[in-house]
Amino acid sequence: MKNIVTLFLTIVCGISLLAQDKIILKTGETINGRIIQKSDSLIVIKTKRVINSENVDVELVFYNTRIKQVLQASNRKDGDKVNIKLVGGKNIYGRLIDENLDDIVIVGIRGSDIDTLILKKRQIENIKFIRTRAAFVDIGFLRGGALIGAELELVINQKMTLFLGSGYKGYSGGLNIYFNDDLSGFGLKSAYVHQGFGNSYAGSLFTNGFTYKSDPGLTLDLGIAYVSDTGNYNYGGRKIILSYGIGLRF
Repeated sequence: MKNIVTLFLTIVCGISLLAQDKIILKTGETINGRIIQKSDSLIVIKTKRVINSENVDVELVFYNTRIKQVLQASNRKDGDKVNIKLVGGKNIYGRLIDENLDDIVIVGIRGSDIDTLILKKRQIENIKFIRTRAAFVDIGFLRGGALIGAELELVINQKMTLFLGSGYKGYSGGLNIYFNDDLSGFGLKSAYVHQGFGNSYAGSLFTNGFTYKSDPGLTLDLGIAYVSDTGNYNYGGRKIILSYGIGLRF
């Protein structure tokens, strides 16, 4: 048992070290930590040092003339996703990894080759934190292919969710694609809807239209549906009908 615990801890420590950034100096010394600033002339890395018998965070500055190699963790996930609106109106999307009274540091900047960016707070109009959730639940009328039902939204990325729904005599499935990056507000909704079962089967529809979803709060759908199959209800003999729904999102 002791050997298993030791092996487990060794693996965990090894993974932790692999996830760190590394600066290899020309002297052969390796500095492990997290790079918080990178420019043409220098690199700043946050690392651990023992000071007065305590393990504390310190920021070390190395000029490029002293550096032999820089290895950055490709799978770094730390930091909150943010949408930063600058005073001039430009938006920057990335991960906030450090902040002080005057500056913020972001990495993983979308649409840019810049690895790390330091912004002065006086340059920033506002910072919006992008919520990262695995799923949402939408409960209401004409949800899940039923008169009363629910849809489970599974997050694919910051603009798209896959949903599966069911309720009183019906089920559905499809995609929501949002105009915003926070999985809320207006977007497009495409779905397959199966209404009824057995003797109560009414028909099947393919729908496309607009959706609006608060986080959390009111949800609305409005679109056009194509009747692909009919059962004991012929939808007035029409192949194209209006689709809609209302609910609450949690």
